[in-house]
Amino acid sequence: MLEQTIKLFLENFPIIMYISAIVLSLFSGGQTHKRLFTLMLFMAVGLSGVWGFIMHAFFPAIASQQIGWQANSFEFEVGLANLALGVTGIIAAFASWSYRAAVTTATAIFLWGAAFGHIRQIILLHNYNPGNAGTILISDILIPLTLLVLLALNYTQVRKDLIYFS
Repeated sequence: MLEQTIKLFLENFPIIMYISAIVLSLFSGGQTHKRLFTLMLFMAVGLSGVWGFIMHAFFPAIASQQIGWQANSFEFEVGLANLALGVTGIIAAFASWSYRAAVTTATAIFLWGAAFGHIRQIILLHNYNPGNAGTILISDILIPLTLLVLLALNYTQVRKDLIYFS
């Protein structure tokens, strides 16, 4: 029972972090959208990115089997990309709106790109493995979408005394 619970938790970590961020923000008092943005960056991007790194870098056979891939050395590179996203997500939780905008953009590119890859594998290869067509596909779509909405809701006036390069 405990082993199955741990397995379920690890297989669905990103969507669990997404839902946890929503639930925690609802019990945080006022300014729910500000708290939700912080928690989404910290949990859904940050902790999920670190989780992705751990799974791909240290448990590549498990990660590959879940996704429906053959285990290969590319897993480590995917893990490092996840780590980069995770670390920037954790930093973004405590950073300025501009930094959050950059992390949100990078997250949207990475996760929507991954979602596109999942959908492509479903259509072309009929890959319905849980790590390809399960909750990871849902979180790869919802996390960036939610971040973009929260980014807009949390927009603050850009300072005019700073120099921006265009």
